[in-house]
Amino acid sequence: MAGRPGGFKRFRSLLFLVKLSEVIYTITQALYFGRILSSCLPYQTNTITPDTSLRYVTQNTHMNKYLKRGLIIAAVLGILLYAAYLFMVAQTKKHSPEETVNYNTNGYGIEVFYNRPSKKGREIFGRLVPFGRVWRTGANEATTFETSTDLTIDGKPLKAGKYTLWTIPDADNWTLMFNAKQYSWGVNRNGVTREAEHDVLQVKVPVESVGNVVELFTIALEDRGGKPVLALIWDQTRVAVVME
Repeated sequence: MAGRPGGFKRFRSLLFLVKLSEVIYTITQALYFGRILSSCLPYQTNTITPDTSLRYVTQNTHMNKYLKRGLIIAAVLGILLYAAYLFMVAQTKKHSPEETVNYNTNGYGIEVFYNRPSKKGREIFGRLVPFGRVWRTGANEATTFETSTDLTIDGKPLKAGKYTLWTIPDADNWTLMFNAKQYSWGVNRNGVTREAEHDVLQVKVPVESVGNVVELFTIALEDRGGKPVLALIWDQTRVAVVME
C-alpha cells in the first residue's frame, strides 16, 4: 500500500477509533436498555410495605441517575471520538489529496475518483508498492472507475456502471482489475479490501518508462484518436490502456 510507514500508522489509528466507537456504542445501548428494563420491573405486591416501597423508589432513583450519567458520558465520548476520527481523516487526506478526472467526448462519459500519495524521495514500485501484490491504486479509499456507456478494454467487454479499480504492479507489466463491489476504504488490518470473486474484468498492460520523476501518483484520462486512454503514472513508471 502506498505510503506504508506513515499511511499505515494513520490507518491503524483510524481503525482503533472505529473499534473504540463500536465499544462505546455497545456500552451506550446496554445502559439504555438497562434503564428501560429497570423501569419495567414490577413491585412484589405481596411483600410491599411503606418502608420497602420507599427503599425501592430511592434505589430506582439512584439507578436512573447513574444510567443517565452513563448515557451522557457515553454520548460525550462518542462526539469526541467522531471529532477525532474526522481529524484523522483530514490529516490522511492532507498527505494524499483526493482527485477526480473525467472524459466526456464522443459520447463517452467516464469518471475516476482516487487519492494521490507522494513519492517523497522513496523508491516506489518494487519497494513501497511491492511487485506481484494487489494495490488499491492510490491511497485511502478504493479508487473508483465509472462509465456511462459499455466499453471494450483490450478486446474484453466492460458494461456501463461503477467499479473499483485495483492493480497488481510488476516490473514489465501490470494487471488492471475492475471490481463490481464498492468498498469504503482501500485496506483493512488484513490487507486490501478487494474481494476477488467480484472482479468482472482483468487486463494486462505493459509498463512504460517516463523521463521525468512524477511526484504525485496520477491517473489521467487521455484522448487518442477520439478514444479514451486510462493512464496510471507515478515516479518514472507509466501504464496506459485504450478503451473503446
